[in-house]
Amino acid sequence: MKLDTSDTNLSAKNLANPKVFFSRHVLEDIAWSSDTKGLVLSAPLMLSFIGPVISDVIMRKAGSRYMYTFAQLFNAVIMFASPSLARASPYILLASHIVLGLTINFNFPIIATLLTRWTPLKQKLTVVSLVFTGPTLGSLITSLLNGYLCAIPVDNGWPCLFYAAGFMHVLFALAWFIFIGDYPETHRFISERERDYIVSRRPNLSNADQNQKAQRPPYKAMLTSVPVLSFVFVFVCFVWTIQLTIVYTPIYLNAVLGFTPEQTKFSFPQ
Repeated sequence: MKLDTSDTNLSAKNLANPKVFFSRHVLEDIAWSSDTKGLVLSAPLMLSFIGPVISDVIMRKAGSRYMYTFAQLFNAVIMFASPSLARASPYILLASHIVLGLTINFNFPIIATLLTRWTPLKQKLTVVSLVFTGPTLGSLITSLLNGYLCAIPVDNGWPCLFYAAGFMHVLFALAWFIFIGDYPETHRFISERERDYIVSRRPNLSNADQNQKAQRPPYKAMLTSVPVLSFVFVFVCFVWTIQLTIVYTPIYLNAVLGFTPEQTKFSFPQ
């Protein structure tokens, strides 16, 4: 790909400064303008809000265990292919990561359904809090490790981020398929004592599960509900802040303050 020096961050002065760009080879691989980089970084979020709707429809047909296993393996394929796609064309990478944003957000309806079926009523608040802390904690840990991955002297370093993410998707898919069950009553490894404990202390789901395929979510009531709309507003603000911090803090540290990934142990979208 031809080096694009129209971006101020790709000036001759910056290219000669190792504090601004930790690897010139990375620039030669994916030397994009600021507009292109912004599109690629935003790609997973462009249609991510549709993911839960699609997930809910598929889950009612296929069940959460098989559907989410397939989604994770699909995500792994995109991750493994991302370095090659980035080198081929930023727009191919853009399209693939838009799809990635859809499948990554399949988890919300699945997790909500499994929590309803598996969590005793008195423990639900604690379990929900722990589960939804995971993405934020995972993002923090990933940010701390990405600098080390970028420094690996293999294929210019930066593709190792995608290879590691793809490996984690495969590992998660295998663990999910082996250990997750749609219901405590049909789980392969649960003890009778644990199953009875969960079933006796969760809300009564028998009628809802029997009519699940015939029921349709009350979309109109949801879209006109003040509590639902309030939650959506708060959640959008929270996710916007988190994503802005995760994506653009590394860029600021690199392009403005001149820190390298090796110095801060962050990954820097170039």
